[in-house]
Amino acid sequence: MHHFSWLLPRVLFFSLIGLMSGFFAVGADSQLPNASLVVTKQRLLSMLREKRTGLETTNRILVTQVEEDGIDFEIDETLETELRSLGATDELIATIRNWICDKYVTLAEDCEDKDFKCRIQNLSKAIQFHADDEATYIDRGVAHAESGDRTAALKDYEKAMEINPKNPFAFNNRARIYSEIGRFDDAIRDYDRAIALDPKDPDYLMNRGAEFYNAGKYESAEKDYSTWIALDPKNAQAYIYRGNANFRLGRIDVALNDYSKAVEVDPSNAAVRLHRAQLYLDVKDYENALLDISKFIEAEPKDSDGFSLRGAVYLDIADLKRAVADFDEAIRLDPKYAANYTNRGLAYLRMKDYGKAIADSTKAIELDPEDTSALFNRSIAYAETGEPAKATADKKRYDELSKTKKP
Repeated sequence: MHHFSWLLPRVLFFSLIGLMSGFFAVGADSQLPNASLVVTKQRLLSMLREKRTGLETTNRILVTQVEEDGIDFEIDETLETELRSLGATDELIATIRNWICDKYVTLAEDCEDKDFKCRIQNLSKAIQFHADDEATYIDRGVAHAESGDRTAALKDYEKAMEINPKNPFAFNNRARIYSEIGRFDDAIRDYDRAIALDPKDPDYLMNRGAEFYNAGKYESAEKDYSTWIALDPKNAQAYIYRGNANFRLGRIDVALNDYSKAVEVDPSNAAVRLHRAQLYLDVKDYENALLDISKFIEAEPKDSDGFSLRGAVYLDIADLKRAVADFDEAIRLDPKYAANYTNRGLAYLRMKDYGKAIADSTKAIELDPEDTSALFNRSIAYAETGEPAKATADKKRYDELSKTKKP
């Protein structure tokens, strides 16, 4: 089986498919039939003509040989007609077509992940030889979707459904497309169908939960994540996502328990410590927040998020020099993230270093023109440095954006 399930990124949006990889050129590791055993067209035709063991037995022998040793030719209508005229059975013809189909699927798997043309061309060839293989349509749909061609992806998923209306992969993957184009109700309907077809697959619950979460339906998301946990209680990510939903629902203690359970299930999962640290910061438990962030930074020293969050903790407890040091490191690691400049600018503002506060706020606005916090901070800095016109302009822009910005 070569089904590939295209999974919805879950709250944090992971990208979930590992797909295929080679077109035309065969890699050194490709599994090709032994040349001395491979069934040639000449040998196939000869055996059918001679029928030494009887036609029925000859067909059975050839089916086994094609399955085990492979073939070195491709079938077309002319050859199929000739084979049938010599007594080839439907099973033998299907076995030949399936073998060729599988060969091209393997070539598609050998393509580079981002070589969508290679993958699509090989999968199209596979379909040419086995037009009723729903799995190959799903695989090609994934390749189309990853290349950005959602229309082609939808057609492939719907063709797979036409071949097999009970294939949950097709419904799951079509739901992913519907989600991307904003068709929430259609996405939920397809996830419902995938779950009904395979209620024991936690991925579909995870995806539907993410769809609910991103639509602000946190109660429904929490229910799906709870069912996911019941099916897969050792999955730390499930507790993280349920923790996110519970946090949104204002269930702080429950969310903390979920994050703590995730740490218990997978102590090596650094990301969960960052989630829990954020929650500790929100409830002003700075000691535990700093402990979790330090663990995260120890595990992921090149991830700017740890330094950003620790800087935010230091900012909250007015340890401004340490806050600036952490934002310095966060900016070094990720110089394009506006919020780090905004927060460092706020630290400088509180230190009354208005020149640096203005410089950082300006950089943040350059990176994100709708950064209301940077505008507000810069307006204060301008006012403190005797530039009332600039302060007024920033405050006006801040007020305009605040009216239209979603909470």
